[in-house]
Amino acid sequence: MNVWEILRTEAPENLLSDGYSAVIIDGIYSVDYKRIAELKCDGLMSDARNKISEWRTELELDVISDEDKTRLTAWMKYIKELKALDFTDMVDEKCYSLIEWPIIPSDL
Repeated sequence: MNVWEILRTEAPENLLSDGYSAVIIDGIYSVDYKRIAELKCDGLMSDARNKISEWRTELELDVISDEDKTRLTAWMKYIKELKALDFTDMVDEKCYSLIEWPIIPSDL
């Protein structure tokens, strides 16, 4: 196997883009869609955890409003749905495009 490293500025246009995991092995360009899905899921999970951090503290201190408790519950359900996603068989772009990402909760 041959592996080459090139600077981003020397790569053909649109070959490399932020957030993509791809390799070129023996001249064959392959995108790692499983890794892309995992990275997207991790990002969504991080955003969700940031969103609920204050509500969790308020819940622990028993000072959370009913409205925020409802929001927290919706976001926790969303996080649970993200955790349930399975990327084991993510082999190509078609599989990636068929992922049913959970709907981000509204702020009610």
